Amino acid sequence: MLKQQNINTIDQLTSYWQLYQVRSNGTEYKKNIGIAETWLKNSYDCSQLNQKKILNNLLDKFKNTVSDNLIEKGKSGLCLRCYISEHIVTACKKRASFFYSSQGLTYQALLPFVLDDNGKSLIIVDQDNKQQLEIIEKEKVNPRNNKIFTIEVLNSYKNNSDNTTKLSLRNWTYLKTKQNPKIVEFLAEFGFHNSTDWSLLNRVRKYQLQQLTEQEQLIIKVYEEVYKRDRRQNEHKLRSKCQPPSVKQLQEMIGKLKIETIQKPDTLLNELKRIAKQLRRVVVSLDSNLMDKEGEITTIEVPYHDIPIEEKEKLEIFNQIKNNLMHYFQDNISKAIENTIQKLQKSKSYSTYASQYKSVLKSFYEEGNSISKIAKEIGIEQYKASRIFSPRNLLKEVRKQTIDDLVNAILRLIKERKLMNEPLDNNYLTLLTETVEQYADQEIFTEASAKIMTSSNNNHENLYTQTLIAYLNQNS
Repeated sequence: MLKQQNINTIDQLTSYWQLYQVRSNGTEYKKNIGIAETWLKNSYDCSQLNQKKILNNLLDKFKNTVSDNLIEKGKSGLCLRCYISEHIVTACKKRASFFYSSQGLTYQALLPFVLDDNGKSLIIVDQDNKQQLEIIEKEKVNPRNNKIFTIEVLNSYKNNSDNTTKLSLRNWTYLKTKQNPKIVEFLAEFGFHNSTDWSLLNRVRKYQLQQLTEQEQLIIKVYEEVYKRDRRQNEHKLRSKCQPPSVKQLQEMIGKLKIETIQKPDTLLNELKRIAKQLRRVVVSLDSNLMDKEGEITTIEVPYHDIPIEEKEKLEIFNQIKNNLMHYFQDNISKAIENTIQKLQKSKSYSTYASQYKSVLKSFYEEGNSISKIAKEIGIEQYKASRIFSPRNLLKEVRKQTIDDLVNAILRLIKERKLMNEPLDNNYLTLLTETVEQYADQEIFTEASAKIMTSSNNNHENLYTQTLIAYLNQNS
């Protein structure tokens, strides 16, 4: 039994009996689930009042396929459903934070898709981990026609020694919420699209590549070599959605790979899909990567594996991001501009415009002139000027490289301090990258993207614009 002196500890455990639900007006509230509260307080004595121990114990009971005590399994699951409901709300806030409120989207619009649990029933999963079962009596269950999301999250999570994801339940909940098909479909209406497998494989980052086997790395290398070449040769394809590789492309890849187990196009296609699944992450275009003030993030929450990172180590990682952001950002503005000029110089069609690149950027950012006006001044068609001098492409390149550099810096710190076991899995890398993206966007890139989209580029209070103009003035 719990004693009065442990009241502070009990306060920390309320998340196991308070379930987040949605009101008719779309806002969320916490509902006290009496069955969960009574059962939890009666099941754990003072020596067991430890968040990690209780969480693991509840998971073990709920996921025990051998136990005949259905009521205990159901009540364990009910406590866990309450626990993750708070993290589902947090995930919705993060998802919605990619949009301005002016786009008509707040996080409350996402809640009904995933907060579908009323907490009134004890629910378990059958031994095949497929069918949700509602407990009617002590030893009687009925299959549920409508699956609830909290059970889906719990059922897919692997705890303790079976945890191949190495993610905490909190982070797993975030990952499953953002991948929820209803949310993905809904956000697509606001310009928030998942990338195709073929687009994803076409731009694998270095730190992601390092997590793959040598054979997988070779497959990616050959895929990019063939696929990117053909995309470049067909200019209209560069503006279209990446399609699956053709049989001809797959056969060419097979010839370059020379792997005995991969001799047929279908075999290689399935292998590519498998690798893409490993690397899968939602890709947010800068066109829609705008912060919703209601979900704005003022600090970043460093994701952890199944063993939480100490607060001191979290602070160390956060400081790594905070202190290096400006350094990498300024360095990448310089690199992106010079790389663009070098590409123009090597281009047969656009080499004559290389010398004008910096002056066009100054005209766009410092003087606030539109690309269409600049095109008239230098005597070329607007579509050509947009392609050659695209401020949006420059911003995307600076952002991408800055985030890559920050993630790599954090991974080096994790390795040097031995904060986590290696190798880190792709689910963790996904969450870490998104954490860095959200912070970098909040500090720099969100406002910069908005200025480009609204053609308000003469606002020098924008950090991106200030830094870019300073570089151009020093290097023109």
